[in-house]
Amino acid sequence: MDSLIKSVGESDYQPEKYVKELSQRCMGPEELLQQKTNVQSLGEQINTMLKKNVFYNYIQFIDTAKEIANLEGEMYQLSHLLTEQASLLNSLASSSIVSEQISKSGKEVNGVQNTEVDNVVEEKRVHKLLNIMERVENCNNDWLSKFEVAKKSQISVENKMKSSVDHKMIQRTDSIQLVHNSFEPETTEPELPEWIIDLADDLDVLIAQRHFEDANSLISKARQYLEEHGDQISTSIEQEIKTKLENRIQALTLVLTKELQVSPDKSHKGGLRAARRAVRILNQLDKSSQACDLFLKVCSNLLKSQLQYVKRDGAMSTFVKKYSMVFFGTTIEITHEFLYKAFPNSSACSSAFILWTIQEVNDFMVILNKHMFVPQTSLSNLSECIKVIHKNCQELCDYGIDLQFQIDGQLRIPLTKSINDIKDKTIEVIKIRFSEDKWKPFNLKTKQQRDKIVEEYTNYGFSNIESYNKGESWIMLTQNTITFTRTYLLLLNDCLVLYSTDLANVIDQLLYEVFAAHCNYIKSSMKNKNFVNDINIITTNARFILDIFLSHCFKVYSASTGNVNPQIHTRLKSEFGVIPTQNITGYI
Repeated sequence: MDSLIKSVGESDYQPEKYVKELSQRCMGPEELLQQKTNVQSLGEQINTMLKKNVFYNYIQFIDTAKEIANLEGEMYQLSHLLTEQASLLNSLASSSIVSEQISKSGKEVNGVQNTEVDNVVEEKRVHKLLNIMERVENCNNDWLSKFEVAKKSQISVENKMKSSVDHKMIQRTDSIQLVHNSFEPETTEPELPEWIIDLADDLDVLIAQRHFEDANSLISKARQYLEEHGDQISTSIEQEIKTKLENRIQALTLVLTKELQVSPDKSHKGGLRAARRAVRILNQLDKSSQACDLFLKVCSNLLKSQLQYVKRDGAMSTFVKKYSMVFFGTTIEITHEFLYKAFPNSSACSSAFILWTIQEVNDFMVILNKHMFVPQTSLSNLSECIKVIHKNCQELCDYGIDLQFQIDGQLRIPLTKSINDIKDKTIEVIKIRFSEDKWKPFNLKTKQQRDKIVEEYTNYGFSNIESYNKGESWIMLTQNTITFTRTYLLLLNDCLVLYSTDLANVIDQLLYEVFAAHCNYIKSSMKNKNFVNDINIITTNARFILDIFLSHCFKVYSASTGNVNPQIHTRLKSEFGVIPTQNITGYI
């Protein structure tokens, strides 16, 4: 670099000769490219130095002009003073002539005449005044002429200095440019628009002022310009513009991603709408994947914050209903925002959203399972809670997202265990009740109470239940039969709420074993010698259970499951037979 500066600075420097020597001296294109870089760097340095010199000379010129202006003012003041002095001398001369006339008049009065003496004196006085006036006038003219000459001389010197500097700058620039152009073919490039030159600075300002939409519009405009005029711009300039543009895009992306980042001290006020602006601009910057990931984190944080407001005290079913309502309500809001506002018509982002919903549902069900599946929970409470969950989940299906399978998968194992536990407990209760059963008709004490029983079974769908009435308050069904039918109907309804393909076998097994347990105890009672005198009431209750009640239950089962020929009904009928109308010994 020092040798280059020395060569360029010589008075006999010739660019063509220098380039020729340089080409002969350099070994290979890499060295030539390095020399080219050095020349470009030197050109930039010289341009900078010349600009500084021009600036310095311009300051000197301004200071000199100020001094000239001040000197001009002083000269005009001096000229004014000299003019006043000339006027004063003229007035003195006038006053002398007047005095002479007065003096002559006095002498004539006094009779004394001395004309020759007075004329001599007066001539001397006038001559002196004229000499003074002439000198003052000459001095004034001389000062003004000298000032004008000095002023013109200074201006001429300054103009020559400025012209010389400009000429040298142009000369040096041309020399450097000639060396630079010796390495590249001569091309004519169109002049870049001013907004492209100021692109990087303008984007920095817009990003700093948080005018993200304007920054994005300017980026789109620059991209379009490069696409349309890229073939008219040199590769180096185009690459430089693209590099600066890409750096500003990264800066804008960084700022927008910080807008979407989740932090504990960040307020959730505004919800998803507050993130809509950043997501939209990131999508326009072709950063949809990054925007999607960040937006889903915002959704998770929002969902978590909403669920934290659900109190976990009180009844289990109350908590589950509220928790489910908040979860699915917020998820529906998120789904609407995601699919219709943030990422419409984006299959890749939609797939990511489906995976997100599955994960959130899994976490949701883990929490609910801990609260629902406890030893004290009845099947009625479980079915009530799961019914609410299924209903809320169905509302999400309107957006094309069916999470029913995912929910059922989370419920399968704990529900299977709960159903088996409830089956065992119910069979144990049936055993205890049969040990206490005396096989006597049920006395409701009053006709009104019996009519309530009749009305209850009529509402269940049983017809001709009045045929079992006897007397004013009696019914020919035992209290144990009434209790069992009520329990089994409730159990059936709860099982049908929980019924699914995965749980079909365990539910069918529960319904079968509970019903079979009751029938087995009826069979054992008929063989018990202690109930020989009660065989008619036993037969009546057995016929009601197997002919009427069993048929009614599996009509309800078939209507709910769609299975028109349930195996449970066939199996129970084949095992326990049909109640004979006359021959009691043919009954189960």
